[in-house]
Amino acid sequence: MFSRFAMVVSAAALALPAWAVNKCTEPDGRVVFQDAPCQGVGEKLKIPGERKASDGSKSSDDLQTRFEQNMRILREQQEIADRPVSIGMTAEEVISTWGRPMKVNTTVTPGKRSEQWVYRRGRSRTQYVYLDNGVVRATQDSQ
Repeated sequence: MFSRFAMVVSAAALALPAWAVNKCTEPDGRVVFQDAPCQGVGEKLKIPGERKASDGSKSSDDLQTRFEQNMRILREQQEIADRPVSIGMTAEEVISTWGRPMKVNTTVTPGKRSEQWVYRRGRSRTQYVYLDNGVVRATQDSQ
């Protein structure tokens, strides 16, 4: 599990755009990229998702902040998914461990209420918890 998380973190880090936002031409004709405005000939580069700051200038801080927020969410999801849910736990214990499920499928028969709780972990991982009368009887991981 940790290796998959490490791969996601590495891929996200490599996907960061270069922080240079100005393509400048030096007096000798060389082209350089820098975050400071060009002194001579140059052009501003548009970074996808870039927003203007209150003073009208474009800020790469927004990109860094969004990246850090996304990485925090990924870490939290991985930490939650790694906590064990075990047979015999009550519904309340499952909620305190993994939080509320994204979806609950319920079957009611005489004397028995069965539920399937569905937890989505990212794009490709789904975890299921099966409860009978509010007690975990089985778990399943789509991974």
